[in-house]
Amino acid sequence: MLLNTGLVSVFRMSLQNFPKALPDELLGSVLARSVHQLGVKDDKVALKLLFGSRNVVPSGLMQGHIDMLLEHVGHIWPISSSEVIQRHSLLPLFRPFSTHEKYSKLLADLCSGRMNFGMLRSGINASRLKWTNTFRVCPVCWHEQRAEYGFAVWSRVLQCPGVECCPDHKCLLVDSKISMPSERRHELVGAHQYRLECSLAVAAEQRLVQVADCIKQLLDLNYPFVTPGHWTGFYRQIVKDKGLVLGGRVDHDAIRSEVLCYWGEQQLERWGLELSGDSNWLLSMFRTHRRPFNYLQHLVVLQAFEQPTNLERLFQQVASFPAEPLARRHYENSRADYSRQEYREIWRQLLADASSLKSIRSSAEGARVYSWLYRYDREWLMKNKPAAMARKPRNHIDWTARDRDYARRICRLERSLRHQIDGPRRSQAWYLRQMGLKSSFRMKSHLLPLCRLLLNRYAESVDEYQTRRLASCVLRLMEEKKEFQLYEVERLAGLSKERCRKAARQIIRDHIACWSGIAQVSSRLQA
Repeated sequence: MLLNTGLVSVFRMSLQNFPKALPDELLGSVLARSVHQLGVKDDKVALKLLFGSRNVVPSGLMQGHIDMLLEHVGHIWPISSSEVIQRHSLLPLFRPFSTHEKYSKLLADLCSGRMNFGMLRSGINASRLKWTNTFRVCPVCWHEQRAEYGFAVWSRVLQCPGVECCPDHKCLLVDSKISMPSERRHELVGAHQYRLECSLAVAAEQRLVQVADCIKQLLDLNYPFVTPGHWTGFYRQIVKDKGLVLGGRVDHDAIRSEVLCYWGEQQLERWGLELSGDSNWLLSMFRTHRRPFNYLQHLVVLQAFEQPTNLERLFQQVASFPAEPLARRHYENSRADYSRQEYREIWRQLLADASSLKSIRSSAEGARVYSWLYRYDREWLMKNKPAAMARKPRNHIDWTARDRDYARRICRLERSLRHQIDGPRRSQAWYLRQMGLKSSFRMKSHLLPLCRLLLNRYAESVDEYQTRRLASCVLRLMEEKKEFQLYEVERLAGLSKERCRKAARQIIRDHIACWSGIAQVSSRLQA
């Protein structure tokens, strides 16, 4: 009772102490230091103190609910929500490569969103980049922080994909082996949980130092979105300046060789940017940009060709190119007029033998003729293409009939098991797995009322499962020997004092213990 009263009084009072955030420190690290200094051991109590809610889920890279946090610590930490995100989160990495609308939505989600969708909407969860699952530290920074402040923190730049060394000390990073998503869902993971074992720092390659320095600039930069059209013109200019043009087209093989020669296949695979296959992200970088690329893809290409040192000046140079993609190129051929009738006749023959455009282009001859006509006789080709194939209409599902069919299957399954006392617990999930309906039923359960009714009726509770398990164990022991001890029943059934429910305890105490040949009731189950 005293403990509960103490917790209520803690919840009601406002925080009087909150640590000062260090430059480039992750917000999650600041919060974990605060909880550690206050000596709060319970995760939910810590969240209640900081956010005023026990349901906030901490995030190592994209901590949300900033407005709720500042309501409780804003009197100690005078800062705005946007400044917290700009200085202590990874969101600034996406600003130059995300539209203003998308970035504003991400900002609003982290500040005042009811739920934190930052990892999802920023693309981190589905990104081709290999984001680290554990915190990384610089051994030199770690010792300097410990010497100056008495503690160390998680630095945000060191957690970014592409950063394998410290941009300040130019040494390789050390993996802390401490997971960002903690095993405890509501735990704030702080650097105080880590003890640095190594005292030596290994020097990094110059190319890795340059990438780390550029990523650090991106985090501190406040440059607006650069449209894909700007990048299209910029990369076409790079191709021309480097002489990587064959006739009127880009020499993609030469570009791939340049990038692989500079980085190597192993380094690109380590970042998730491998160039395997005929079609890869590098080909799209030097074509018309129809979508944004992530920051590390740009830095890999730029460093292989330009090696930029000032990203703000680079973005200004990119923005000087026209935003709209270049006009479609028209090809001319002096023999086109003589060959046009010949290609048209071949195309008509292909149309007579094929049913769709896809089937024509799947053959070598069809692809050749289509390519020529598309380049030199496009208007005629567009008028003489096969009609688009109509999509097959989706069959209407009779959910009432499906509900009855599923209900019959549930009844048959229940009747087949009615006299069997062995086996696992027959919960709703177990019934659905036996019928192969687990995923589909959860999405459409509101359309299957009869199934829901039967599952609620036949699904086995934990109490029912424990009593059935007791009966099974007793029968097995009776078949093996005439006399047995009560502890043998408990051990075979796997029922300890903590797991045993009231119904099972009553059966053991009032029924099983009364049979002949069984010793007195175990003291563990008397309660």
